Amino acid sequence: ASARPLLLPDGAVRGAVATLRDVTERRRAERAAHEAEMRLAAFFEHSPAVMFLKDTDGRYLLISRRCAELAEASGVVGPIIGRTDAEFLPPALAQAFRRDDLAVMESGRARTYEESALLGGKQRTGLATKFPLRDASGQVYAVGAINLDITDRVRTEEALKATAERLNLALAATDLGDWAWDAASDVVMLSPRAADIFGIPPGPRMTWTAMLGLLHGEDRERARLGVERAVAQHSRYDMEYRLNRPDGTQVWVSALGRARYGSDGRPLGMFGVVQDITARKQLEAALRESEARFRSLMEQAPFCIQIFAPDGRPLAGNRAWEELWGLTVEQVPDYNVLSDPQLETRGVLPALRRAFAGETLELPPMLYDLDQSLPGRSRHPSPRRWIAVVAYPLRHPDGRVREVVLVHQDITERQRAEDALREADRRKNEFLATLAHELRNPLAPIRNAVEILKLAEPAGGASPEGAATPTRQAALDVIDRQLRHTVRLVDDLLDVSRITRGRLELRRERVELAAIVEQALETSRPHIERARHQLTVSLPPQPIWLSADPVRLAQVFSNLLNNASKYTERGGRIALSAELAGG
Repeated sequence: ASARPLLLPDGAVRGAVATLRDVTERRRAERAAHEAEMRLAAFFEHSPAVMFLKDTDGRYLLISRRCAELAEASGVVGPIIGRTDAEFLPPALAQAFRRDDLAVMESGRARTYEESALLGGKQRTGLATKFPLRDASGQVYAVGAINLDITDRVRTEEALKATAERLNLALAATDLGDWAWDAASDVVMLSPRAADIFGIPPGPRMTWTAMLGLLHGEDRERARLGVERAVAQHSRYDMEYRLNRPDGTQVWVSALGRARYGSDGRPLGMFGVVQDITARKQLEAALRESEARFRSLMEQAPFCIQIFAPDGRPLAGNRAWEELWGLTVEQVPDYNVLSDPQLETRGVLPALRRAFAGETLELPPMLYDLDQSLPGRSRHPSPRRWIAVVAYPLRHPDGRVREVVLVHQDITERQRAEDALREADRRKNEFLATLAHELRNPLAPIRNAVEILKLAEPAGGASPEGAATPTRQAALDVIDRQLRHTVRLVDDLLDVSRITRGRLELRRERVELAAIVEQALETSRPHIERARHQLTVSLPPQPIWLSADPVRLAQVFSNLLNNASKYTERGGRIALSAELAGG
């Protein structure tokens, strides 16, 4: 409303004119504008984002409280309103901000991007949105900006990215593929490696039901129940199964996983990893087959086999061992071969400990009494046996002793046979010695009688009556030669007895080499002459005296000549030579 007075010519007030205008809408508009300004101010005051308005010259018209705090923390002195970035920011940063402002004003479109700057002493990253403000005519008169600090989010994303890269490296190093199952859609997502294991192209998703269809028929239900159990019990899913690939090949797969749950406890799905374990399964099968062959060999072996742990505890024994000793390994859990007092007494433990230290060795035969080490355990009627033992270690790949195998044979019967043979040999030697002595007793008087007859024979072979008796002389010579031969045979019997008992005696005396050679030639000459051999003997011209048994040494030379005659062709040449060396 407005009013003015009406005046008379003389200046007196005649009346007044009043004008009334309806300003209701204006008042409403003003109130709305005020309220908008208050809301904007409140928004700028309490928003965690950096917000500001700049005019077309880059001067700040309005800033949020967070913007003012950040400027203060960055060392900006004084108010920001009415100033440009170039007045308080580093030149490079101010120029970058100005380029962004101009780009928005020139394009007339909002722009959202990430920007990083050193503010408040820290490197910060913000998600900035800059937009133009237009007047009623559509002209851009200002630039507004909202910059949300996403430094922590970026760091988290970078950490997650690094974690994911490390996880991918770990998966690649262990040849693992990862998978995820969404319960709502029943879709399984496979990584490229997981898809390769399943034998399907990477990329396409497949349902859990379809993936179960790839499993071997005997493993399918077990895998399904394993997933249900892991979900219900909030436990880890751990399963190995066979997989029939679309190309017809079959592989073994190990799958590990764990379920995800919502805030209400309902399962949202499952995630995990898979690995191709075909090679491991083949190795396990080969190992089982090898162990079966080894076990079969052990059971069929005709000798005893025992396997011990490195600390001396028994682990296994074959059927031959059980039959020999009349017990099983399970019946001797308290036995330790390295602390067996009987083995200690027999002096075997030091060698046995070397076997447990990694040395393969053969132990000397020994008499072992099981009742002495394990009283009352054996069912065998005769647990006292002679055994021959071989010990050898089995090693880990790094060389450590894994187990020690003792292979032993029951040599009781062989030992008894050897004892009996030794006893028979002893008795034979005693018999030969006795026989030789008994034979020599009558030979002595016979020889004396021959010598008496020789002494009583007249010179020239004549009888007491003067008649020559050549036949009688020849008979005496035959008796003498045969008697000497018989004495020598008896001496040989004694020598045999002495040799077998290790008691051969040499009767040393001072003898001349030529005489010994001549004695040997007399013995061997008949053999040489029958074969028509040409014998050459070469001895030193001077006498060679020896300290030797003349009989034995003559036997040596005679044996050499006999062997030469035996193995030389008829009519060949034989040479016997001797020389003095070193003196």
